[in-house]
Amino acid sequence: EILNIYEKDKKAFDEKIAKEVEILIYPKKIIEERKNSDDDNTEESECYIESTMPVINCPIEYYVIDMIVCMYLVKEIEYFREPEKRNSYTYSINENFFNESSELEFNIKSKLMFNSYSYGYSKWYNNAKKVIMENIGKNVPVIVFKADYNSFYFNNAISFDESQFSGLSEDCKCFLNILKNIIRVYTKKLKSTLINLSYALEYCVPVGFSSSLILAELMTKKFDDEILKEKKNDDKFLYYGRYADDMLFVYKYDNSNKEIENYLK
Repeated sequence: EILNIYEKDKKAFDEKIAKEVEILIYPKKIIEERKNSDDDNTEESECYIESTMPVINCPIEYYVIDMIVCMYLVKEIEYFREPEKRNSYTYSINENFFNESSELEFNIKSKLMFNSYSYGYSKWYNNAKKVIMENIGKNVPVIVFKADYNSFYFNNAISFDESQFSGLSEDCKCFLNILKNIIRVYTKKLKSTLINLSYALEYCVPVGFSSSLILAELMTKKFDDEILKEKKNDDKFLYYGRYADDMLFVYKYDNSNKEIENYLK
């Protein structure tokens, strides 16, 4: 039904998603303050919501479209199938997702598209730890930085005009365009929800969609490439890895740099 409306009546389709795509506000960080009374057996506590997370909410069919887009992009963009060539550990494709005979044929019996959060996060952390321990074992002191993007999901724009989308099949482009319209409505409604959201933003990364992982990776690939150029030309730069919006940097410690600002530069 959604595909038929999209193909035959764009105005009706726009009206449909404008009505059905909503924002739900969930607590993200809760602070609990405890107050002990004179009686050790009683305790009073109050909870405060320190920050919230706006999540996309829509009919199940939209999530199906979202997953179809994920499947197409993983299949048609080589970058996602070559984890060894990436410095991103944000996700890895489950080894059973494609048939053994062909990496481009889906195994419809597979229950998972991506490996778990802990799988990628552990590899990101442990690979950095390995570099650190190898250098310490050689009596080479290191310095480690951890950084992240500020408001990653809401201050970074997805671009649908990039060259990485040019070689996609027509079917993939069709579903991607539908998703693009859904994300546009989500972003528009988000602007009236978050007072600090950039009003120039047209397509942000929706929290709650699986495709957000994929689209965010295309966005951050450029950043990774710039960092790796720096690493290639600096023998003191030992490791760079990213998990979503979290980044780890490992450098050889240099006594000539007394101040932390010099490393940051």
